[in-house]
Amino acid sequence: MHSASARQRSDGIWGVVPLKAPECAKTRLAGVLSHASRRSLFFSMANHVISTLKASSQIARLLVVTPSEISAEMARAAGAEILWGPPDEGMANACARATAHVAAAGGQRVMFVPGDLPLLDVAAVDMLSRAPVDAIGMAPNREGYGTNGLICRPGAIPMHFSGHSLSAHKDAARRAGIDVWIVRSRSWALDVDLPADLDEFKSSIKNVQWRGYDESSNE
Repeated sequence: MHSASARQRSDGIWGVVPLKAPECAKTRLAGVLSHASRRSLFFSMANHVISTLKASSQIARLLVVTPSEISAEMARAAGAEILWGPPDEGMANACARATAHVAAAGGQRVMFVPGDLPLLDVAAVDMLSRAPVDAIGMAPNREGYGTNGLICRPGAIPMHFSGHSLSAHKDAARRAGIDVWIVRSRSWALDVDLPADLDEFKSSIKNVQWRGYDESSNE
């Protein structure tokens, strides 16, 4: 017989965060940040995302998919389980492997979250978790075409996390006959990939508490 706590873990939402090796991350910021600053930014944002998911009462288990021992070490320290993956497999493939892992463990729902959302907070995580259980819940990026958060039953649709992924996910949901539930939130919208994203982040952190990255190493 399963205990109540075991049932709660199995029935709850798994948070999944794919993480690259730090030396491969944030390369599109190479023109404005040094390697040391990009590395600091990568770890600060990843730690923030993992800690935020960990703090949400809606997230029963937390899984980080990574090929990197040093990324795994940080994730473990923040309370995540680790699923090892090959280098350069891409976020969609990492999420597909995580989906199989969650399904094999008996998980009923999974929330995919990139590790570069510096404004993510518990309220935003909880908002997306309130998507109807049999729907696909999604949070767009600030341009409105990317997907910065997605929740669904394991294997409900194929994952897409590049280019116009929001429309790709909507099309996949429509083909599967699954309703779509959209959350538009500034906390989900900002992912830091390009210099303009970094400028937006710097202007935003004036009003939020956040463990900032070490920009001094860029000097």
